[in-house]
Amino acid sequence: MGERKERRLRREAEAAAERDRIEQEKAAQEQPEAEEAQPEQAAVQEAAPEQQGEAETDHRENAPRRAPGEEAAPVRKRRRRAKINLQAAVVLLVFALLMGVVLGYVLGRSAGETRAKEAEAKLAELSVTIEPQQQAQLEQSAEQANEEALAALAGEQVSSDGDSSLLMGVEDLSGAADVQLTDEVVAEFGGGELMASEVIEEYNARLACYMFEGYSEEEVSETLLREVMEDMVFERVLEAHARELGVYELTAADEQQIAAEAQQRYEEQLSYARSLVRTGEMSDAEVEAAAQSYLLESEGVNQASIEAELRASWWMDKLYDALTANVSVGSGEIMTAYNEALADQKERFLASAEDYEAAQISGEVIVYNLPGYRRVKMVGLSFDSFDAMTAVDELNAQIAALDASADAEQIAELQAQIDAYYAPLEEKANELLQSMTDGGDMESLSSQYGGEMEEGCVCADSSLWTQEIIDAAMALAAPGDVSGIVRTGDGVYILQYVEDVPEGTVAMSEVYDALSAQTQETARYLAYETQINAWMEEADPKYYPERMQ
Repeated sequence: MGERKERRLRREAEAAAERDRIEQEKAAQEQPEAEEAQPEQAAVQEAAPEQQGEAETDHRENAPRRAPGEEAAPVRKRRRRAKINLQAAVVLLVFALLMGVVLGYVLGRSAGETRAKEAEAKLAELSVTIEPQQQAQLEQSAEQANEEALAALAGEQVSSDGDSSLLMGVEDLSGAADVQLTDEVVAEFGGGELMASEVIEEYNARLACYMFEGYSEEEVSETLLREVMEDMVFERVLEAHARELGVYELTAADEQQIAAEAQQRYEEQLSYARSLVRTGEMSDAEVEAAAQSYLLESEGVNQASIEAELRASWWMDKLYDALTANVSVGSGEIMTAYNEALADQKERFLASAEDYEAAQISGEVIVYNLPGYRRVKMVGLSFDSFDAMTAVDELNAQIAALDASADAEQIAELQAQIDAYYAPLEEKANELLQSMTDGGDMESLSSQYGGEMEEGCVCADSSLWTQEIIDAAMALAAPGDVSGIVRTGDGVYILQYVEDVPEGTVAMSEVYDALSAQTQETARYLAYETQINAWMEEADPKYYPERMQ
């Protein structure tokens, strides 16, 4: 299961890299515009300085801190558009249709359900082809549909034929735009082809995600369309080879593994949910039911949904295993990996202690240690909402602006509000501390109380830990000692002093197993990459994104 998780993390990292690439392309395109706009922006800022927004702050408790006097790095703000263009509006409306938010109460009859499905398909096709000048009409139709939905929720009378003004507006738009809803081949590859109708749904889903993150359609559409087409062709090619190798279909053993992994993941999420919903007067059965309800209603997650997600991609893991089953590494390769890691880490870590601490947190096999560090474990109990964290931050800011003597009464009132936010977390933390005192293990108790375990190296001048964590860690006298409850900006922590970290080179024998596993997995991944790249070259895909316009 560990290898599967690592491969999924690798795929997520590749996706993040692709998103960074889009960011860089966007920044390059925006730079000339920004230079041209500088005089005008300067005039605006000089005329109305009070309208300038405050710098955004990273509220994550263990976010990197800057040295005293160092300028804060500029924070990228999301660009906001006064209006969403039509294609974007259609994507969001498709999302609303799928979720049943707008039409759940409006389309209550069978005729309405049929029209909803027809409109959903039509919206998907229109999202790529419709002209921008029909935006106002669509927005008006969407507004009318929302009004009808609200009226239905309030028990008022709505149209009896099951039609919604949203659906009627979409039909009017299709006629006004005189759109030719035809399906075309948009990609060809060895043994197959990709149709426009297959691309639209995935494109819209990803576009909606980007838009919710603050991007406009113009910023990502061209790159995103190509990305979607390439990903779909890639998956089709791999699927064909998986079928040839006999690893595509799921076996009874696969189903058992899927069920076991889904149960494990669901239990992990339930453990956290129980800590959120539990109150003193609830029975265990009530807590369990409330936790399951919370996950389903707030996250859309239950064990069946996790199984479905695993089942859909399980064949990819089986293909990976089949292609890398015979890959192995010898002691010579492990020694080479050790020497390369030592040279690299020594150079990096001596140049940047922050890199050293980050490597510890990320799970990199460490073969060189900096002086003055101690290893600590910590369990964190976080506020259950960003609003609570923000409120505490704002209350602390208010206290900092007051005079300790003249405003003592007001400070006491504000502090009482802060204490109220921390009270439920500290109650659980005290129970956890008592359980540790009675002989319990911090790691197992962490999951029981809905906490998050972290382990890292801390010194007096640490750069990746906040001052509260640093002070608490360095105050512990000897390995094995446990701190009290430490308040931080995102909740509370309990720390345990594990050991002092020996300075300098780590002996090969101490890291052999970990380095062997890492070297083995790297070799497997390279073998896998080599094979699938050969398959893609053989497939020789041709893309025609212009046919989607």
